[in-house]
Amino acid sequence: MSSLEGVSGETSRTSMWSGFFRSWIGLLLIAGILLFGITGRIQFSCNPMVTGGDLPGFCSSAEIVGNVSTRPTHGDSINKIAADPSQDSDTLGKISDIQQPAVEDNLQVRTYALARNPNTPENTLLKLSESDDLEVLKGLLSNKSATSNSRVMERLCSNSIVKQKLNTCYSSPPPSCRKNHARNIAVGLGLGLLTFIAAPVLLPAEAVVAPFAAGLLGGASAFGTSVGLLELFTKC
Repeated sequence: MSSLEGVSGETSRTSMWSGFFRSWIGLLLIAGILLFGITGRIQFSCNPMVTGGDLPGFCSSAEIVGNVSTRPTHGDSINKIAADPSQDSDTLGKISDIQQPAVEDNLQVRTYALARNPNTPENTLLKLSESDDLEVLKGLLSNKSATSNSRVMERLCSNSIVKQKLNTCYSSPPPSCRKNHARNIAVGLGLGLLTFIAAPVLLPAEAVVAPFAAGLLGGASAFGTSVGLLELFTKC
């Protein structure tokens, strides 16, 4: 009788451990299936050919963006990256070097986006400033990174289309020009003040003009004449 009870107890323990392992195996299988599904979902969501160019936020890692920018598998995804102001200049520089002649519209949209993106690198801005596309030039003139860059603005302001069709250029005079203008005005003020002081003293006693009026007239004449002559002969 006791032997039968021992066999029964051993059998129940074996059955318990067997059920325990089966439960764990079932849980592991379920976890594996879920992990596979989530991983697959992420991979498909970050595939521009599957998403039509729409990349979710979790795909915006440097590695994924780098892969998309160096392998132009979908123009829309590249255009959206080009228009994203949070992208770094290195990525935008890579995107600017991608050429897709077969997708003309995508290339044009990307160029417009790069012209307006504040993180577009200087080399790309310099290339775009030589464009004959009016929308590209307008985009550059609305981009603070371009308008605050003296090299870009110098090239942009020498563009014939900017001169002819936009009739405006936001470039400021070179520092040397501003210094020359300031110097000329300072010299004119000095000569004008000196003339204003000296004129009443040198005025003949029989003069009909009041000393103050003579000084004021002489100072103004000296200022205008000296500044005009200096501006005429000063090369900016």
